[in-house]
Amino acid sequence: MDKKAAVKSVMNWVKLHPTNISQKVQIIVEHFRSNVGPRLDGKAKAMVVTSSRKAAVRYKLAFDKYVTEHGYSDVAALVAFSGEVTDLDSAIEKATETSMNPGLKGRDLRDAFATDEYQVMLVANKFQTGFDQPLLVAMYVDKKLSGVAAVQTLSRLNRIAPSKDQTFVLDFANAAEDIVEAFEPYYEATTLADVTDPNIVHETMAKLDVTGIYLESEVEGLVRDYLANKGNNALTRWVTPARDRFRDRERTAVEHTDKIAMDELEMLRKDVGTFLRQYDFLSQIVDYQDLSLEKLSIYLRHLAPQITRQQLNHEIDLSAVDFDYIDQHAQATTSSKLEGGVALEPAKEAGTGAVRDPELVALDEVIAKINDLFSGDHPDSSVRSVVTHIRDRLEESETLQQQARHNTLAQFSASPDLNSEFVAAVLGAMESSDELSAQILNNPDLSHKLLGQLLPGVYQHLNATR
Repeated sequence: MDKKAAVKSVMNWVKLHPTNISQKVQIIVEHFRSNVGPRLDGKAKAMVVTSSRKAAVRYKLAFDKYVTEHGYSDVAALVAFSGEVTDLDSAIEKATETSMNPGLKGRDLRDAFATDEYQVMLVANKFQTGFDQPLLVAMYVDKKLSGVAAVQTLSRLNRIAPSKDQTFVLDFANAAEDIVEAFEPYYEATTLADVTDPNIVHETMAKLDVTGIYLESEVEGLVRDYLANKGNNALTRWVTPARDRFRDRERTAVEHTDKIAMDELEMLRKDVGTFLRQYDFLSQIVDYQDLSLEKLSIYLRHLAPQITRQQLNHEIDLSAVDFDYIDQHAQATTSSKLEGGVALEPAKEAGTGAVRDPELVALDEVIAKINDLFSGDHPDSSVRSVVTHIRDRLEESETLQQQARHNTLAQFSASPDLNSEFVAAVLGAMESSDELSAQILNNPDLSHKLLGQLLPGVYQHLNATR
């Protein structure tokens, strides 16, 4: 199977696993009660940014369970997501905001969150932009953010309120340097490296029109029902023919191993996203006075979710996958300085990207690459415990911190202190497993391989703590 798809599937499975989410909920609740809740005379609020609607629902279930079990009456959460969510693994079917928030009692989510009844808002692609709540003091992020999405999301914290002098971001998913990079173009002054040609929207539309995936009558029909505020069923019937055409072409291309046709379909999928981004941005600046652009934008916004890989491809079977051990590890607190002066690149025409050839590997290989260093019959939890202890000890070494900051990775790898610190870390892991630690100490090949696996990550961590 496609290695990238396999890794993504496994990681999504781990992210949504109840054990993982419950651990994060514990961190969030305890951090909020200790560091956030008492602020603003006890009125401070927080937002949790989740990666999907299903994740938001699972966060809500875990959050309510945790505060109930611990008898916490000072923190309660609302969950915000659009449409309906079915999660049979959680015994949830056709859940809505109303059913997941029984305390709303007909109120708007914004109004309910503004009261003293709720302190935390769990969101999935909602309220990340255009949401003004001055009492918002903390944000807990469990979703990859980049570019303007990172800026818009974290900027929900910027609203002022009396005695609000500090804000918090606790991030499970992003590196601090990536967030700084996202903010740089918008710090102090925002400049463009070049002028964006407004005609690229028409060029992208023309490119999409000739594919024959959708018909003009289907676009017109969906827009008519959309403006009439008809329900999802009425809108879905207009995009279903295009979805089926796309699906039929993809099936035929796969059956005939027609790589050219498969690449064309992949580019079509990308061009749909490109058009939506181009039009959303440029229509705020340019008055196109072209109804066909607006209509296509409305139509493609409903078609795009129907032709994603997740919708069209068979899901990878993860029914036999499980993990023995998972834990959350605190990283160093970062307060990075913005410099500004980074120019924004203009929008590019559609079709300038390339289609990636998948790297095919067995799913077992994806998982085995982190478990194949030890021999013998040992629970994975024991192996992970020992390796995690060794890694943490290396990352806590002040000697290695100093050397990592002033040397390249190659120079750092040759440090005589590295081996002595590694041996000390292995000895310290004896409490977790005498046998595994002894195996590392007595097997130079295993010791070399283990250190080689850990070294790049340790070096990166040590440099990130500067």
